[in-house]
Amino acid sequence: RRPDLARVVAIAEPNPEQRQSLALEHQIEPQFVFSDWREALALTDKLSDIAIVATPDRQHLEPALACLESGYHLLLEKPMAPSVEDCLKIVDASKQAGGYAAVCHVLRYSAYFRTLRRMIVDGAVGDPITLRHLEPVNFWHFAHSFVRGNWRQEGESSPFILAKCCHDMDLLLYLSGRRPVAISSFGNLSHFRAENAPVGHSERCISCSVETDCPYSAKRFYGDLMNSDSRGWPLDVVVKEFTSDALAKALLEGPYGRCVYTCDNDVVDHQVVQVLFEGGLTASLVATAFTDHRERETEILGTQGSLVGDGQRIVHTNFLTRKVTRHLIEAQGNHMGGDDAMLVEFFTAVAQKRPDLISTSPEVSLDSHLMALYAERSRLSGQTIKFSE
Repeated sequence: RRPDLARVVAIAEPNPEQRQSLALEHQIEPQFVFSDWREALALTDKLSDIAIVATPDRQHLEPALACLESGYHLLLEKPMAPSVEDCLKIVDASKQAGGYAAVCHVLRYSAYFRTLRRMIVDGAVGDPITLRHLEPVNFWHFAHSFVRGNWRQEGESSPFILAKCCHDMDLLLYLSGRRPVAISSFGNLSHFRAENAPVGHSERCISCSVETDCPYSAKRFYGDLMNSDSRGWPLDVVVKEFTSDALAKALLEGPYGRCVYTCDNDVVDHQVVQVLFEGGLTASLVATAFTDHRERETEILGTQGSLVGDGQRIVHTNFLTRKVTRHLIEAQGNHMGGDDAMLVEFFTAVAQKRPDLISTSPEVSLDSHLMALYAERSRLSGQTIKFSE
């Protein structure tokens, strides 16, 4: 969409269908199409100014370090890595590298959250005392990604609170403007378990006698997408050819046709996190599978007023005047427009040598990862985790 800022000149992708599709889409020369990122970095000359690492969560560390060492500016998908030690390795490598690096905490770049932050800084609520934040994952999104999909097992990806909510941890840091002091968390895998399967269910939705009464029916959900104009995500994860035969085959043989109650998932389906920040500010995060489609919801409660937002609208209440003001922030594109905004700012930072445009360097993003990983440590241990320890 912005060829004036950047263009894709090389691709490293192990999946041959994806590799060929991307090569055609971006008209990449055959000698710059690789099945492994190591092949690309083995070339004597750099292929580009920027490398984007968008491998699965547990495969971020090695290519990220290699790209930084090879002199590339790095755009790294979140989370950086699924352990404190590996996150610290990326932060250290980024500090030592001569280029720029950013983590894809795209929500921090959105006009909506920047407006919310600016209103707090400008004193709209006085001194912030309490933050409440909801990550409404969405019942079908959770079933697609965290029950049937790539993030269903912590051992293959990362804990749910890190994989899905390091965005939200970053937002708590961004909106509060303070560092965390202590964190505690509770949550578990309550619903998507074998004992909750309905009587008469089958291992596959396509042959299930009670599928029509199940809100998580893969047959209905992906079938409705096939019959609509929604031929992008998540349908393009399930099939590459948008035909009824291809979908039937995928639901019969592939992971996305499985019953949500008999998958091999182990990540939690709901979790709450409580955070104490410097200065006594407290924050709570609720992340749950059991919502329908909506954006993240945030409430900032302060000494002089409150801000309540739903991803598009921000309602400001002034305690002194009792005046209520409503703001509408319209955004185009994914993640409230944050995806495009992040790319534009990163490409501009590299082109104009302006590191001040990068809001989410690995060093800045480290605290959000520590929060998520310590929250999981708290959930498993039942203890409050103090950052000083």
